[in-house]
Amino acid sequence: MPSVLITGASKGIGRATAAEFASRGYRVIATARDPRTLEDLDVAQRLRLDVTDQATVDEAIAAAGQVDVLVSNAGVIFLAAVEASPVTEIERLFAQNTAGAMRVAQAVLPQMRERRTDGCCSSPARWAASSCRARPPTPPASGHWRPWSSRWPSRPSRSGSTRACLSPGW
Repeated sequence: MPSVLITGASKGIGRATAAEFASRGYRVIATARDPRTLEDLDVAQRLRLDVTDQATVDEAIAAAGQVDVLVSNAGVIFLAAVEASPVTEIERLFAQNTAGAMRVAQAVLPQMRERRTDGCCSSPARWAASSCRARPPTPPASGHWRPWSSRWPSRPSRSGSTRACLSPGW
């Protein structure tokens, strides 16, 4: 079975996704900032990966070995009115939800494209779920990730790459 690397697998949709892929026989590489949160998850590998830290991204991708599918799920939510949103908090959202997702995709896509068997799944559930409660500032983080994820073809391309951008709750 193919291998699936899931960021943000410590809770919520990321954790449920890891459990579901594992139950279907996939080799699941679950990642979280604190891998101790993954100890009771029945998966092939549990790795430390902080999407805002390039060193942990590189270490996790190297330790994971072959990755066939990337589920980019790590992210944070910040709920506040625009006028009550500190710019530093907005910058944190972009660093994790947008740049973090890009950082992991850039680390894993070269090996996937080399094999022509890649698949990427961006599951920004935390953006989708939060957008119903507070339009600003959370949706801009997801909105800035969507243009990049939409550059991946939704069906196999000449490079063999595929992607899906899932947004539960939209």
